[in-house]
Amino acid sequence: MTEQIELRPPEEVFNGDNLPTDLKWLMTSFNLPKNDPAVVLMAWHWKRVADMKDVIKTGQMELNAALETRIDKAEGFANTIQQVDTNLGKVAEALALTHLNLKTKIETEFKQPIADSLEKAFLVAATLEKLLQTIQTSGVEHNRKRWRAAYWSGWASGVLIMGCLCWLLFAH
Repeated sequence: MTEQIELRPPEEVFNGDNLPTDLKWLMTSFNLPKNDPAVVLMAWHWKRVADMKDVIKTGQMELNAALETRIDKAEGFANTIQQVDTNLGKVAEALALTHLNLKTKIETEFKQPIADSLEKAFLVAATLEKLLQTIQTSGVEHNRKRWRAAYWSGWASGVLIMGCLCWLLFAH
C-alpha cells in the first residue's frame, strides 16, 4: 500500500491494440472504431480499475497477514483464559474443602489439647495465687519476727549495758 500509482492520460495508456479481451468484445458487439473517444475513455478507466485491484489485493493480503497473527494470539489468550477459568474453579473447590477440613481438623485435634492447656493454665494461676498469699503471710510474719528480734535484742543490749555500767560505777 506504500507504492502510489501514477495516473497517465488515456492516450498514453491506450494505443488501440493492447485492449483486454472484454473491451475488444464490447467494441465488436457495438461496432465501435478503435479511435472512438468512448473506447479510449473505457480503456483508460479499465486500466485504472485493474491497477487499483492489484493495490487493493496487496493491501488485503497485508491486512490478512497482520490480522492473522493477532487472531492467533487472541485465540491463544482465549484458550489460556478458558484453562485458567476451569483451574480457578478447581482451586476454589479445593480451598472450600481445605477450609472445611481445616475447621474439622482444628475442632477434632486441637480442641481437647487447647481445653487441657486452659485448664492447666487456670490451675497454675490458682497455684500462683495461693503461693502469693503464702508469700504475703510469710512476709508479714517475717516482719513481725524481725521486729520482735530487734525489740528483744534491744532489751538484751540495754540490760547488758546497764549491768556493765552498774558494775563499773559500783565496783570502784
